[in-house]
Amino acid sequence: MPLNFDFDLVTCFRYDPKLLTAAWNSETNGIETPYLLFKYHFQRLVSTTSHLAALSPNWERARTRIADDVGESGLRELCDAAVMKCLLKEKDKGIGMRVLLASDGQIRVETHPIRPLTRHPFAPVHFIPPPPPVFPSVLSSTSNFTTFEDYLENMQPLPQPIFQVVLDSQPLSASSSLSSLSSPSSSSSSSSSSLSPLPNTASVTGNSRSKTPPLSLFTNYKTTYRVHYDSARARAGIHPRGQNSGKGGKEQLREVLVWNELGEIMEGSVRNVAFWRRKERSKKSKDSARQRNGIEADPEWGWVCPPLPRDFSLHKRDKLNTTIGLTGLPGTVQRYLLEQGLLEESEKPIKKEEVRVGDWILLSNGWEGTVLGVVVPNSYSDE
Repeated sequence: MPLNFDFDLVTCFRYDPKLLTAAWNSETNGIETPYLLFKYHFQRLVSTTSHLAALSPNWERARTRIADDVGESGLRELCDAAVMKCLLKEKDKGIGMRVLLASDGQIRVETHPIRPLTRHPFAPVHFIPPPPPVFPSVLSSTSNFTTFEDYLENMQPLPQPIFQVVLDSQPLSASSSLSSLSSPSSSSSSSSSSLSPLPNTASVTGNSRSKTPPLSLFTNYKTTYRVHYDSARARAGIHPRGQNSGKGGKEQLREVLVWNELGEIMEGSVRNVAFWRRKERSKKSKDSARQRNGIEADPEWGWVCPPLPRDFSLHKRDKLNTTIGLTGLPGTVQRYLLEQGLLEESEKPIKKEEVRVGDWILLSNGWEGTVLGVVVPNSYSDE
């Protein structure tokens, strides 16, 4: 008996009229557009449907629909129509676009409120953390700071906002994360914290020998099946998306680092991550002359992200003498930063034991661009 489970493909990006005058965004997209790195999101949908169609004929219709029938310009028109219909207040300050593609080729475009941008979306990339020897641990027993805000105030000016980042208390496990797929009703329960309900889509495999898919299908590709990420967020005390506010209605600025069963950092629950580390290949990046508050960037240091999935990695994995476990989602902003030399992919896994309280982390996604985070103890919260 075949195992049926429902999910859509998803890609999320920012609409912001200010992007119309951003030369770097126009250059990347080949056209002036208010959508952040739109071309990369279209390409991600095409490549993902191509991969799924190779696994199952059920996804062939989605592949031809997005790649041939609609195309990049057609998808942009669907987004334009959604923006026109959007009733959000102050939508001229930014809209969170969410495109969903079902296996039968149906496309939906949602609009959601997001935080207005008060600075360049990639400004945090140019932040230079203090050298590790003089870097104080946040809220440690030897720290002179009593709150997270006290610590940040001492570091001003900073590209706001600043997120609290915690390590998940347990690994992202395939056995526990995919157990709910054994039930036909699993999609409705697993997506209960999604921004919208899922349609009744077809299973990824349509033969009697189908088995539970590898968890990598739901970490290497962006889908509406997010029970593994939702569980990590719940353990970290992060509210479900769409209900993301703390005390007094204040936005909850908190992220959790998920890691695999080998103890390797994968990503954040809704953001890619990069750590300020000594680069593995000693070469100058394009921003090696950056300065901030009199601190000059050491070209041997920079933002380093965990290894990407094999098909997306910049390294020839087979030639590396290392074993890499489950990996995270290749992000669109992450891709842009890698191409621009502002980010480097690590050749080896970044172990959770290497992550220290007080470490600065670069967080990125299609709605926010980039934001900064600081690792705090799991038990700490200013909420």
